[in-house]
Amino acid sequence: MPAPGGWNDPDLLVVGLFGKGKSSSDNGRFKGCNLTEYRSQFALWCMLAAPLMVNLDVRALPDSIKTILLNKELIAIDQDAEGRQCSTVYKQDGLQVFQKPLSGNRYAICILNRGDAPKTYSFRPEQWGLRGKWALHDVLTGQKDHTLRQEQGSLASHDCRVFILTALP
Repeated sequence: MPAPGGWNDPDLLVVGLFGKGKSSSDNGRFKGCNLTEYRSQFALWCMLAAPLMVNLDVRALPDSIKTILLNKELIAIDQDAEGRQCSTVYKQDGLQVFQKPLSGNRYAICILNRGDAPKTYSFRPEQWGLRGKWALHDVLTGQKDHTLRQEQGSLASHDCRVFILTALP
């Protein structure tokens, strides 16, 4: 169980390789990801409380990859003092939702479109056992907190959204 002193280790991030990297287990199959897929991989690593190790030359990062790897809010989710990993709270029709307890009576929520076509989503905190009033902050867009009643949107193929829910008095 991931916690201080014992962590998930899903291996190195492939963010930014664009098919140029090599892996001992790859056998030439890896052709690279697009920016959406790289952002989703980084978000999932952060939800897992995993070590954030990259397999690329950090001296030559394109700005698009810097934006992903230097997202302070995603890194804060990964490095949260609770040290807890996410769990799946919903998985259906190509959508998977992960919930991660954070310090300060907060939760990180990651909605991932695992499918090859766009998907719409809609959720209320009660669906995942979160009672009371919650403020919602979108980590990837920087959209400011607002009181959450119901959140909905759409995701491109392999895209994700990451939110932080903070309990309100």
